Amino acid sequence: MTRTDIAISLKPLNWMEDELDNGDPVLSADYDVYNAYIKEENDGTATLTIFYTGELKPEVKRKGLTMGEAKAITREHQVDAFCTHFNLDKE
Repeated sequence: MTRTDIAISLKPLNWMEDELDNGDPVLSADYDVYNAYIKEENDGTATLTIFYTGELKPEVKRKGLTMGEAKAITREHQVDAFCTHFNLDKE
């Protein structure tokens, strides 16, 4: 099995409308032991934050993204997280 096999086999992230503790609207997705949030900023860019479940400090925080870029980065993070559970063949 390769990373590409896992990427193809994983179901897409289920993005849901959600809100942060302060009431700001975000898109959120949960996968493995992570929670991802995409917040649309006033300037039209998006901020991506990915937390390890239960942690207060984000593992990933990226600003100035498009919505598509934020979702793609989260997908890569999801695939990377799942790949750590396997002994993978070289691609």
